[in-house]
Amino acid sequence: MASREKILIIYMPSANQYMLPFPPLGISLIAGYLSDNGIDSRVDDLEMKSWESGIIQNGVFKDFVRFLPNKLNNPKLVFTNQKQVDLYLLNDIQQAKMQNVFIEWEKLLNVNLHEFTYIGFSILGFGQINTSLCFAKYLKNKYGVKIILGGSFITKKMAILLDRYPYLDFIILGEGERTLLDLLMNKDTSAIPNLIHKLNGKAIINMTDDLYEDNSLPQMKDLPLELYRKEGILLIPYELSKGCRNNCTFCVTRRKKLHFKDIETVIKQLSAIKEKYNTDSFVFVDNGINVGKGFSINLCDRIIRNKLGIKWSAYFIADNPGSTYFKLLKDAGCIQLKWGIETVGKGALRQMRKDNNPDLILEGLKNSSNAGILNHLIFMVGHPGEKFIELLYSAIFIFKSRKYFNSASVKVFHIEPVDWLGAAGDINNNPYYTNKLFEREFFGVKVRGYRDRICWLKYIILKASLVMAGVRTLRNCSSNKLGSSNTVLYRAFKKNIN
Repeated sequence: MASREKILIIYMPSANQYMLPFPPLGISLIAGYLSDNGIDSRVDDLEMKSWESGIIQNGVFKDFVRFLPNKLNNPKLVFTNQKQVDLYLLNDIQQAKMQNVFIEWEKLLNVNLHEFTYIGFSILGFGQINTSLCFAKYLKNKYGVKIILGGSFITKKMAILLDRYPYLDFIILGEGERTLLDLLMNKDTSAIPNLIHKLNGKAIINMTDDLYEDNSLPQMKDLPLELYRKEGILLIPYELSKGCRNNCTFCVTRRKKLHFKDIETVIKQLSAIKEKYNTDSFVFVDNGINVGKGFSINLCDRIIRNKLGIKWSAYFIADNPGSTYFKLLKDAGCIQLKWGIETVGKGALRQMRKDNNPDLILEGLKNSSNAGILNHLIFMVGHPGEKFIELLYSAIFIFKSRKYFNSASVKVFHIEPVDWLGAAGDINNNPYYTNKLFEREFFGVKVRGYRDRICWLKYIILKASLVMAGVRTLRNCSSNKLGSSNTVLYRAFKKNIN
């Protein structure tokens, strides 16, 4: 019988102070799957623990400095300095500030790290890659563990990291459950799908495939659950589907094959999670509850028929499925929909490969609002092809629809390091990019990126339009408080407590 190893999987802090307001789903699903297959694992969320600890040790002033702006009170800023990061990763030259953060993170893990053969790092965005690489090296040097990188940020081009940093052992692509199980069961690494490993010191990329495992409950017992409880509500993330029916150029999800969970499995899991973690509040993290309209209708029918008694928020692909559809969502427990509007400007939409019809969206927002659902709109500025005049179209849309949504956020489009590790084929051939490209170096590789030079002016104009329309404009979590957009979400759930 193949031997089995023990693994610790860490959701790492982001160097740029971003915090998820609820438990990380990916590592929880992996823990559940490994447990079902007899593998001893532990997961932890250093991001949340870091926020709550404050890290900075300033005696009687500690509580005060926690509320200072990020630039003044962010020990993780040391990981935003690429030169300092490279000095440590390549030459073992380490700043005292970096060492202090490592020591604090190790304390927050609160486990005997000698017990683990593997330590995995879940990377969801660029802000986590420097913290993960640096902490991985620290743990490798101290404990001699095998290091695995994984998460939604990971692509094939990250194989370069195995070549560059000898302390890294494996990289997992895509969904990690089955690949990680095979690795921990000590199967032949050359035969494990979705695994990047080393052969004679050189990174080798194995065959890749969409490996979806849907039947395991997320295991969150090791996570600091009480730290996620805000406004008296514990929100649990849940995924109903993979991939998307759309093919928007800015979204990495389009690379995944569209896949829906079995509805019977969904009902059983939601019921089990509700009982196990004593909460009836969920966030569906799919690309959109209406990615499959028929699927969502059947799901809502089952939630109602089974009297599941849950409340939920979900993303929504901008559309108008009709007033009856929105009423069904509300009856099934929908509190809030987050609409991916992006823009109504035709130039940018054409480059996005997205077809937004403002009149259709307006009618959909009206139907959703009339059904009693809170609507949150997500806009984007600075996308290639966007003309300045198109901001006017978005502003007009905001004023027309302002009665039907209660909050909004604005994102700035840019291509940066995520795409040097991913797919940036559009950059070199698209005339909308070429006059706005810049070049930077990351991990010894020169990469090309994109940012609209007047994107921040566009951002201010669109934000001002929302303010003048009387709409509350929100931002993602960026302080050790809950953050305005998430505060609205939690209070919406609290208001709807039965």
